[in-house]
Amino acid sequence: MPKVVSLFPWSSLSSDSFDSFWKHYPRRVNKQEALRAWNRLSAQDRMECLRTIPLHAAQWERAGTEWRFIPHAATWLNQRRFEDELESVPDLGQCEWNKNGTREPGRPRCSAAAEHTNEKGNVYCQAHAVSLGLVRRKA
Repeated sequence: MPKVVSLFPWSSLSSDSFDSFWKHYPRRVNKQEALRAWNRLSAQDRMECLRTIPLHAAQWERAGTEWRFIPHAATWLNQRRFEDELESVPDLGQCEWNKNGTREPGRPRCSAAAEHTNEKGNVYCQAHAVSLGLVRRKA
């Protein structure tokens, strides 16, 4: 598999991206403490958090983790749990390219396995992630 580099505009990350983090993190407890932890992270670490939340949430769901054992958002950030190695790569399902037929009317939905997520949680295969600018092939 080719290596990829994210094209996400790191410099555009600001405190409003915390709202995206807060929206997607499964155990939202003590928002102010989580915001303080978020503000201490670098822009790259923030993006890594946004990228890995769906992966960690999928792992917790597969394992049947009780809600009380999912770390508070601030704990997850302060302990840099977004860097934890996951037990296995979760199946993200099918690529959502042309899911509703709006991107390429008359053409079927992409049938490839999804490998990447965008900040909204949509999932795409490698080729469509590249075409959307989520990642690029490393030369």
